[in-house]
Amino acid sequence: MKRAPRGFTLLELMVGATISLLVIGAVTGAFLAQNRAFISLDVNRIAADAARDAFLDMEPSIRRAGFGLDPRYAFDFAYYACPGANCRDSTTGPDNLVFYARNPNYTYTVNGATAPDGTVCASANGCVTGNAYNVTITSAGGVYTVTVNLRTGAVTPLRQGQVLQFICPGAAAVTMATLATTPAAPQSGTPTLSLVPTPGAAPPSNDPTKANGFGANGCFIQPGVIMVLVDRYHYLIQAYAGVPWLVLDTGTDIDGSAVIDAADYIPIAPGVEDIQFAYTLNINAPTVGGGGAPPSPAPGKGPDAPTAGGVNAGNWVVGDYFTGTGATATGTQEQPDATLANMPQYSTGLADPLRFNVTAANIRGVRMTVNLRSLQTDQAQPASWTGDVENRVENLNGANLQTGGRFRRFSYSATVACRDMESRSAFIF
Repeated sequence: MKRAPRGFTLLELMVGATISLLVIGAVTGAFLAQNRAFISLDVNRIAADAARDAFLDMEPSIRRAGFGLDPRYAFDFAYYACPGANCRDSTTGPDNLVFYARNPNYTYTVNGATAPDGTVCASANGCVTGNAYNVTITSAGGVYTVTVNLRTGAVTPLRQGQVLQFICPGAAAVTMATLATTPAAPQSGTPTLSLVPTPGAAPPSNDPTKANGFGANGCFIQPGVIMVLVDRYHYLIQAYAGVPWLVLDTGTDIDGSAVIDAADYIPIAPGVEDIQFAYTLNINAPTVGGGGAPPSPAPGKGPDAPTAGGVNAGNWVVGDYFTGTGATATGTQEQPDATLANMPQYSTGLADPLRFNVTAANIRGVRMTVNLRSLQTDQAQPASWTGDVENRVENLNGANLQTGGRFRRFSYSATVACRDMESRSAFIF
């Protein structure tokens, strides 16, 4: 008997639909889970990229701190962008860092020697190229006028706020000054430079970048004086559209507005919401003052000893002291001593006690810790997750850690040696 054709029963349709929905749900769930995992990996990758950008900029810069300068003037804890005491260190937020280095993009060739371009220097006072210039300094009634030879081939344009170093022949004397205005464009010929006046008796009266010390030695008004550029590095945190960035402030009028402000900052790395600096001191100290060879091994207790005492009192690092643990940890605001009178000079003996105090001239390394947050929320986390808590580093108070926003947070640290802080004399080359 031939059976009449028929369709699916309602039960069969319901079972098929259920199975299909289960399969689609499983595939969708797997896709969403995989997508969240990719987003989470992307969050980590972007943070790692930002950390790399931060260290790739800061490490080589800090390594040059003090190049071509008296070590007393390498790190600035009292002058530029410094509204008050302890202006670099913070226990409740990000630190900032200011240091100087002679711009290395120049050459100096003595008379009769062959320059890098193959020519023989025929000037009795030597020949310069790149970011080094011959200058003429004259004096009339105690007022000094600086005229510079801006030859063709200059590497970096002169801008308002640029720090300059003037060097007598044979490095017999050295002084610094700061440009008050940007020379007219095109920068060529022999313009007269407008310099920021030396501050008066009130702070910052000892700012070495505005010393204008031409009257201290007669060699400055003799032929053969050269001028080189000094780079300022000011690292700090600045927010753009709600996103924190690590930025570099060179203290120069980059945008040509005739005003040096936040518009001249150079963005370095996004997502950096905190940066902490600590300073390693010269640890090759004698056990007692008055000279003598340092002991071996070096003594364990250093000069950094906050009054409160504690586990890390008396170490060789300034800027890392705190008491308590976890969220109750309280940082002690401290930074190297900026008093010039307490700092060793070129001629100070290697075993002199001045070389083993907490002054800025005795910095031998900088430890930098960068705390970043992700640029987007982490969708791989459950809805109840509010975000990572910033790592407590150096002397940052535990109660002031960044948290919330459903952001991932990462911490990276590195220590950079400052070899040029060992300088023992001025030089031209």
